[in-house]
Amino acid sequence: MGALSGLKIRPFVIARDTRLLTGEFMLSIVFAASLSLQAVADDAAPDLEESTSEAAPADGTTDEASKDDDAWDVNTPPGETRRATIDTDEGTWISVDVSPDGSTVLFDLLGDLYTVPISGGEATALTSGMAWDMQPVFSPDGTRIAFTSDRGGGDNLWVMNTDGSDPFAVSEESFRLLNGPSWHPDGDAIVGRKHFTDTRSLGAGEMWLYRLDGGSGLPLTKRDNDQLDVNEPVFSPDGDYLYYSYDATGGSTFQYNKDPNPGIYAIDRMELSTGEIERVVGGPGGACRPTPSPDGRSLAFVTRDRAKTLLVVRDLASGQETVLWDGLDRDMQEAWAIHGVYSHMAWMPEGEALVVWAGGKLQQVGLDGTVTPIPFTVKGERELRESVRVPVDVSPDRFSLKALRDVVVSPTGDRVVFQALNQLWMRELPGGEPRRLTNSTGVVELDPRFTADGKRIVFATWDDADLGTIQVVSAKGGKARVLLDAPGHYREPLLTADGRLLFRRIGGGWLRTDLWSGDRGLYRMDGPKSAPVRVGNDAQNIHMVDSEPDRVLYTRRGRGGIELLSYGLTDRDERSHAKVELGVKLMVSPDGRWLGWQEHYDAHLIPFRWTGRTINPGGGGVTKVTVSGDVGNELHFADGKLWWTEGPTLYGTEMDAALAAAADEDTDAPAPESHALGFDIDADRPLGTAAIVGARLLTMVDDAIIEDGTIVWRDGRIVAVGPRDA
Repeated sequence: MGALSGLKIRPFVIARDTRLLTGEFMLSIVFAASLSLQAVADDAAPDLEESTSEAAPADGTTDEASKDDDAWDVNTPPGETRRATIDTDEGTWISVDVSPDGSTVLFDLLGDLYTVPISGGEATALTSGMAWDMQPVFSPDGTRIAFTSDRGGGDNLWVMNTDGSDPFAVSEESFRLLNGPSWHPDGDAIVGRKHFTDTRSLGAGEMWLYRLDGGSGLPLTKRDNDQLDVNEPVFSPDGDYLYYSYDATGGSTFQYNKDPNPGIYAIDRMELSTGEIERVVGGPGGACRPTPSPDGRSLAFVTRDRAKTLLVVRDLASGQETVLWDGLDRDMQEAWAIHGVYSHMAWMPEGEALVVWAGGKLQQVGLDGTVTPIPFTVKGERELRESVRVPVDVSPDRFSLKALRDVVVSPTGDRVVFQALNQLWMRELPGGEPRRLTNSTGVVELDPRFTADGKRIVFATWDDADLGTIQVVSAKGGKARVLLDAPGHYREPLLTADGRLLFRRIGGGWLRTDLWSGDRGLYRMDGPKSAPVRVGNDAQNIHMVDSEPDRVLYTRRGRGGIELLSYGLTDRDERSHAKVELGVKLMVSPDGRWLGWQEHYDAHLIPFRWTGRTINPGGGGVTKVTVSGDVGNELHFADGKLWWTEGPTLYGTEMDAALAAAADEDTDAPAPESHALGFDIDADRPLGTAAIVGARLLTMVDDAIIEDGTIVWRDGRIVAVGPRDA
């Protein structure tokens, strides 16, 4: 398989599973890819040939890309070119369609599109090259093919002639990418699934309609949230309805390992003239991949029965369901099925059978349950690029510390405190050496914050046995003093100028115990011996401005984005000040003159005034300054500057100078000051020698199995593997 390391394979998983079981020890490395090739066998290895010339542009190469050597072209990426000979009669997750006259099967394999006669035979390639083409479907008149392709830089909907000529993009999305094309019965438009994400990369889909004669698309459906997927759009034959599948488990959060027995996905249809939506099928086993029959009277779909995936046909008038076949491959109801819960299938034109992919093959399944294979072979070459590989020093004795969190500069700008390796570290600026802030051991230290005078640092701790505390230490470091040790989960402590302590009380669960998780919210302590008082609901990023000593600012995330609010500690009056749809953090400078926020990874800045209204800081009402180059994490104000981090580097810029440069095109933007905070440290490695005996070892040498084996390791490294009696 190593010979195929550069092959164009998109679904690719490498899993390492190490388990210690009673009586046996199993080590396994599992390789899975969307490919089943006879050519991979030892006696039919792919023929790889070196090529020192650049690959010729494949279908979809633009004139502009060929004229501009610096332009990125998916089909001609940089790197050494190789060729691999392919000869296969099977594949994984193949999307299929049937021509309107029933003579031709259209399918995708390894990112290229093919046709084969309905009786089977050697496939004819319609596309080729490094671009990934998939999900092809015939137009209603059979003269064109719609498909998904990344040849323009990202997944979009494309159309070409049935011989592969004259491809053009129907959609040109650069962020909300599309897939799953399906033709409108009139043949003048295509519906596709547009991908939306918010705080998690999983995302959800909306169905958008794109006309062939242009336009940016029209939304047909509206997602309920950003995590439960909606997918697999298809029109009814008369064009009156849009069918689609969706995650019907409820709530607004995607969860792994859902139970398919009561049902995960369901199928709805929307009446396009009214927008009314009704459920067509769902319940036990779920339902996905809706496929209306040519006469519109029946709906084929995929469902689950325990460990089997079934092909079912439902009579839409009576609701009668008939199981045609239980031999489908496993659907993806439990997974994140961005490209469909099951691969595309199609009816024969007269509605007497369906053509599906299953078991690596193309299958024709009749309404009487008969299954007839459609044999195919794909022969040819694949263009490869050598994989980019970087040498990695495995388990070195020392390593460079680059993952820093909770980075905070002192009010006077002479030092910085940050968290690394679960401990707080102090470093004088500009060139001091890092040192531990406290002498504590065995606890996690987090959320450091300087007092307004910069003389002390308050922080939270966590211990799995004793739970959380809030402590304070001199800014010069040393022994910390406990301010609050009542059992609980504490975050973001803040000591006000008049000596009050503010903090968040949050809940546990997941990696932390869920004990003492009640009474969450924002709390205040008026003195070291006073009892904590709950003053508001939970929020994040709590901070204050000098001119409002009785008001705390914080952020709260909702469906519309992240919002900056403030709360009166005495009058309990909550006000909204700013809101950013895709923001991560918003905060006001201590003098109240500036608002900084992180959005699209970058750090941004505007001059700020209280307006009594909720503003969009990036909306253009005032001059916006993007101060970071690529990333603006750990955003905060101190010493008259806005600070942020990128990896282990701390950056800072003066706000007035940055604004002046942004407002005057003749003024150069000031280069931010930078400080490298990372450092090298000894790796923590186990010492001594130990062994596991009586293990069942699955080796990577000719699939050999050692039934009574021994694994010996010394100082964290495996030094011997073999039979116990060796």
